[in-house]
Amino acid sequence: MTQKADNQPGDRRWWAPFMHAAMASRLALGSLATVTVSGCLLAVVIVAEFSGLEIGPYAGLVAYTLLPALFVLGLLVMPFGILFGRRKHARDGSLLDPLVIDLRRPFVWRAAAFFVAATTVNLVLIASASYQGYHYTETVAFCGTLCHTVMKPEYAAYQGSAHSRVKCVECHIGSGASWFVKSKLSGLRQVVAVATGDYHRPIPTPVHNLRPARDTCDQCHWPAKFHGTSVKAWRRYHNGHLSNPVVSAVMLKVGGRNPRTGKYSGIHWHVSDSNRVFYRTDDPDRMKIPEVKVVTEGGGETVYRHVELPAPAPGTPWREMDCIDCHNRPTHGFDVAEDAVDRALYEGGLDRTLPDIRATSIQIVKAAYPSNDEGRLEVDRALRKYYQDNYPDIGKEKTSAVARSAETLAAIYARNVFPEMKVGWGTYKNNLGHRQGPGCFRCHDEEHENENGGTIAQDCDQCHEILADEEDEEPALLKALEGT
Repeated sequence: MTQKADNQPGDRRWWAPFMHAAMASRLALGSLATVTVSGCLLAVVIVAEFSGLEIGPYAGLVAYTLLPALFVLGLLVMPFGILFGRRKHARDGSLLDPLVIDLRRPFVWRAAAFFVAATTVNLVLIASASYQGYHYTETVAFCGTLCHTVMKPEYAAYQGSAHSRVKCVECHIGSGASWFVKSKLSGLRQVVAVATGDYHRPIPTPVHNLRPARDTCDQCHWPAKFHGTSVKAWRRYHNGHLSNPVVSAVMLKVGGRNPRTGKYSGIHWHVSDSNRVFYRTDDPDRMKIPEVKVVTEGGGETVYRHVELPAPAPGTPWREMDCIDCHNRPTHGFDVAEDAVDRALYEGGLDRTLPDIRATSIQIVKAAYPSNDEGRLEVDRALRKYYQDNYPDIGKEKTSAVARSAETLAAIYARNVFPEMKVGWGTYKNNLGHRQGPGCFRCHDEEHENENGGTIAQDCDQCHEILADEEDEEPALLKALEGT
């Protein structure tokens, strides 16, 4: 009897009972096909990634979200499919042999070796996919291009910013498991919103659940460091006078902690360790601030209340002022149309020798267009057409200047205006200074008073000194600093 059992077909072909059962179950066959196809594709993608091959954001989404999910689902379903197949064979009397775990039989050892090897391969694939998937969700391509329409404005601004080499997650998430989990849960809600089309247009700002700047910005920047002063200059053109720009310049008192005195001064006084500034507002844009509180190093508090703005709703929390309250567009800044055109004139992208170039460029770039892509084409076409219609005898040299200027103007539009997301000129204001909005004057308006009648000053000399105010000649100081 023992010899007969050892010579059963199942002993010579240990995999036969499982394949026999799988062939009788559509569920098992489907799960086997799913595991095989998704596993092979996943292995190919992982090898390609480790070889340095870049895959697109949508391919990455499929590779590291859909394929691992199908692979794991197939593995989980397969045992049930095999079980259903064996039950079917048992009912019709075609079962090859009972499934008996007997360590004295070579069949069991061969089957065990196969399952150990298969499990090892599966674990390696799943671990590799998890590792690659985690890093994929941390990439700029994932953040900026996957939800193309929604994130297109922010991604376009990011690419031209001073932080274009900094990954999105370093500012929006930072280090630590708790914020990682929060960001991923928030991301799931955003995926649903994008899939259903239920998202804000434009994206509201500021981001109220953004991690405090002390956990992110301060990892690279150090507000407490004494920065002293810096010079900021603006060059603008008038429509009828493009040979030279008029120049405005200020000396910004950035300040910080003075190493000689140990005291904080200048603009960075607001984020010092010895003087903490808080404010309360129920304005979601944080543009109207009814109450400000200053807490000194000794624990003293001074509260300033706006003389006209209504008090915040009861229970409104105090927010401690940090970098983002002034540097609210550190990476996703958008231009004012006139400033963008003036900068292009100064840098040479727009040819200053072309007649009417400034006024025409501003008029064209501020016109309404159906979409960002269509607008870019229309801006380019409109500037070329203007000179064809109004200056038909323009020379060959000027024709190339028109072409170059049209391309520059189209790029200016494409970086700043996104009709699909209702983002236009001036939609997002920069709080640095007070050129695009109230900025500093949200608090420094002489209308926030404390109980003793003192106010938050609006003295310009507190933050800067004016070096030039639309002067025709370049100030000597700027000439001396040129190139530094």
